[in-house]
Amino acid sequence: MVSLKAQPRKSRGLDIAPLVDIVFLLLIFFMLTSTFIRQEGMDIELPKAESSESFDMKSIKIQVQENGTLMAGDKKVGFEELKTILGSAVDKDSSVPIIIEADKKTDFDMFAKILDLARLLGASNIVIATDPLESTAS
Repeated sequence: MVSLKAQPRKSRGLDIAPLVDIVFLLLIFFMLTSTFIRQEGMDIELPKAESSESFDMKSIKIQVQENGTLMAGDKKVGFEELKTILGSAVDKDSSVPIIIEADKKTDFDMFAKILDLARLLGASNIVIATDPLESTAS
């Protein structure tokens, strides 16, 4: 009679191929179902100031790029269109904050025109956006 001996099983370690498949499936799932926040506006380098504060009120944001491009909210506008937008906002509420975010390399003439326009339209709350200075104290 033929005797068959049981061969000792060799341990080959943990098979991670199914684990890798599951990880890739989870990665694809989260990539497809996640939402990405797209920040509207222009890339502006604000001037730095020691007296910078946070501002979290409902406001009108005007951005001025280095080359003079204007944005009101999330829409590119010309100077005349900006006048219309600011005029209608100030007519509704003259205390609505108007935040001017001007690149630190912006021509001062454009900045002064926007500031003057807001004042002429009757805005009583004009805010100039700045970045806080980094503290050098140790």
